[in-house]
Amino acid sequence: MLPRDRLTYVNDVVWPTMNQLYGGIFGHSFPISSPEIFDDIVADLSLLNFSGADADVKGDAFEYFLKNAYQGITIKDLGEYFTPRNIVRMMVSMVDPKIGEKVYDPFCGTGGFLIEAFRYIALRTKLTPELSSILEERTIYGSEITVTARVARMNMILYGDGHSNVVQQDSFAHPKDSKYDVLLTNPPYSQSTRHGNLYGIPSKNGDAIAIQHCLRALNPGGRAAFLVKEDFLTKSGDVGNVREILLNSVKNLTVISLPRRLFEPYTPTKTSIIYFKKDGSRTKAFFFVVRKVGHTLGARKVSRPENDLPKVLEVFDEEELSQIPPTDTAIIPLNEVKNKSNSLWLYDYIDATPQIEEGVLLGQHVERSGNRFRPSDYPDETFSILGVSNTIGVFLNEARLGSDIKQSYIEVMAGDLVYNPHRVNVGSLGLVTEELEGGIVSGIYVVFRPKCPSRLPPEYLYHILKRKPYLQLINAYDSKHGAVRSNLNFEQLSRIKIRLPSPEQLEQFRKVHARYQQANEEMRIAQEELSSVVKI
Repeated sequence: MLPRDRLTYVNDVVWPTMNQLYGGIFGHSFPISSPEIFDDIVADLSLLNFSGADADVKGDAFEYFLKNAYQGITIKDLGEYFTPRNIVRMMVSMVDPKIGEKVYDPFCGTGGFLIEAFRYIALRTKLTPELSSILEERTIYGSEITVTARVARMNMILYGDGHSNVVQQDSFAHPKDSKYDVLLTNPPYSQSTRHGNLYGIPSKNGDAIAIQHCLRALNPGGRAAFLVKEDFLTKSGDVGNVREILLNSVKNLTVISLPRRLFEPYTPTKTSIIYFKKDGSRTKAFFFVVRKVGHTLGARKVSRPENDLPKVLEVFDEEELSQIPPTDTAIIPLNEVKNKSNSLWLYDYIDATPQIEEGVLLGQHVERSGNRFRPSDYPDETFSILGVSNTIGVFLNEARLGSDIKQSYIEVMAGDLVYNPHRVNVGSLGLVTEELEGGIVSGIYVVFRPKCPSRLPPEYLYHILKRKPYLQLINAYDSKHGAVRSNLNFEQLSRIKIRLPSPEQLEQFRKVHARYQQANEEMRIAQEELSSVVKI
């Protein structure tokens, strides 16, 4: 067949048939008009054996195409499309979809949850022609507001869904009433909507409407697992009212806290999984903290053997949680949850500190410090601007005239402890020395000091808070308000428990610390000598 005849056949026969079978995915006309270019593409693709490739290979290839094709989209948008595969598989296992049930994702993006649910059912069902028809045509349902709905439909077809009930529409504008048995989704975060009047708690807040949509769409007894931004767990207003409805309408409520940076590079947002069964109630809520997910966090994922997900999956719906350390789990009576404004943040109920004897709240022994002012009010004065590093602590960054400094700053004194609230989780905390007294730090920093330095020396407190167990505590407490970045305020710092040193321990600390300071001073002198010898 000549190249021109081949292109004519595709235009007149193949393309109309594809549109008839899979309408809404392809355009009305074939996008290639050159017979020569089309012939080159056919020749290259003919070298590949698509019929012999299983769905995993084709799906993986398509996913690779998606991630490259969408590189022009903002990180925020990509976060709506791609949920980490290990999280998707865990959530599908939690809801345990079965043949004959209808599975729904109202914000399906490229279809990751729907694909995994389809595969999950297919692998656990002895498929007859009748059951295959049910699975392929009357099981998977999804909505997506953007043209990505076409991508989701194509993705589903590659995985064997012959019908693909995925539509492009605004789910907020189309509430469903008791239509589905299983719901899985990662809703778009921090959106606004004009369709809040269609729901029981009218709101422009998309986070509040998304959960109402999910709850309403489920059949009685249906199961749901969805991701929420961390501030959904504690936020008041419309979101808080929705949490109250949730607590009064479901049973087997489980909250699984996921680690920060899990969704990078698409979004740094801290999230949690919420799982429940619709209708009925249980007198307790279950909480889990996932710290390890089988790979490193951040943009580049490297496999690691440590993985909390299988442990949580094994017991999340049970009455006993003895298999997981108590600092990572809790079963909280619902009346206690309701007494705390329906908060679903674990650390409103449990102490995240290490199991130490005679621990005291840090807030009882420290106080805010520093003098906040605007250097621009003193335009002719030169100020020493200090920085804080996780390696060297407080250091002199630069000297500037007050007239050049527009923001507010905090003047610090010797013995003050200073930290960057956005980086304290990686140890960005320091102690102001006598040489740096009178310097100023950014107004966003937190400055505090012991109330009684003889009982709790600032040097001792500094070394405690820099230790790994306390950095882990800081990571736990700074997630409450759902900030994209770490953000530990003074009130959250005050919740940390420490053990006050005995007089004997203090005496030993002072001796060791004196040697530590002497070693640092010798190192500083040696570095200066090296600089004088090694000249460029």
